[in-house]
Amino acid sequence: IYISEKTLATTDEDSIYFIDVRPGLSQYTLDSQSLTESIIAPTSTQSWRNLLLYGDRLYFLTYETGDAQIYRYSSSDLESATASSWIKSKESNLSEAIDFAIDGTVFVLLTNGELKRFVSGSEVSWSQGVVEPSMTNATDLWTDVDSEHLYILEPEQERLVIFEKETGEFLVQYKSGLFSQATSFSVDESTRSIFLMIDSKIYTIAASHL
Repeated sequence: IYISEKTLATTDEDSIYFIDVRPGLSQYTLDSQSLTESIIAPTSTQSWRNLLLYGDRLYFLTYETGDAQIYRYSSSDLESATASSWIKSKESNLSEAIDFAIDGTVFVLLTNGELKRFVSGSEVSWSQGVVEPSMTNATDLWTDVDSEHLYILEPEQERLVIFEKETGEFLVQYKSGLFSQATSFSVDESTRSIFLMIDSKIYTIAASHL
């Protein structure tokens, strides 16, 4: 299977869901090694910024008409392509939303490093600690249901910034030239490892805060 370099992707135990140069969402099933291209695709006024699989749902962070929305699809019935708007109530403008993470609640990352928290589709108050120097071009966010932390990648300032999830307290920032080249990252807190994707290679950095 060929997947282009500019790709948004998410996985579960059975499949890889991705968006690349193909018109819409594609699903590659590992057991059968088969590729299915669904009819789910952005409209002429939409731009997809990321997608995540959580439970039996696919969530898309989508920019449109000066703001952003999260759409939700059933991953078991992609042929119907029936989406629901997940965000129902908010006060923040999300036009600068660049990424999001799901742990039961949803955190949306803005390019200035601000995080907006949503519960059951509604924005809730969340206090975020101060980082120096302030973030200006954050690109990637990671957490999961078992983690007590939120990780934000900012390649421009060569760092990974970490907050306590429940309190919003700023915890630590890791600085390395590797971060300036990273296009994405993931964390395995059980092994205290941070994985950086740089070109076609994966680099590991020890997570000493754990």
